[in-house]
Amino acid sequence: KYDTKLPLGLNLYVLLHFSPVVAATFFMLQKENTWPLSWHLLAGGMILLALLTLGGILDKRGWAFRLELARLVLLAVITMLALAGSEWFGLALVLAVPLFAGFALWLASYRHVFFAPAPAADENPESWRLSEAP
Repeated sequence: KYDTKLPLGLNLYVLLHFSPVVAATFFMLQKENTWPLSWHLLAGGMILLALLTLGGILDKRGWAFRLELARLVLLAVITMLALAGSEWFGLALVLAVPLFAGFALWLASYRHVFFAPAPAADENPESWRLSEAP
């Protein structure tokens, strides 16, 4: 049976990021007739990217670790661009950048889970021999 064991901190990380993805999905669906197509494509793409990386994290995939870091940077940039020129930009800059940096550090603290060294092969030539039949 396929069962990956994750540290509690990584499970909490995934839960913390999955919850807003679900909320964003419902929000996007409510805006079906009011948002332009480009906004739907961007939001849908970010939702799919989040689901992909969070699933990869649950599978302890190395590519998911790298992609999640890129997703955090992309999310910070999109947040800044979306709020550029608004009265919320300063607050977003003060809150979002440290928040996403904190998420990146949280994930990085579990880097060893994704890139654990492979078990060393037994270097004893005697163990390489097939057992002789009785």
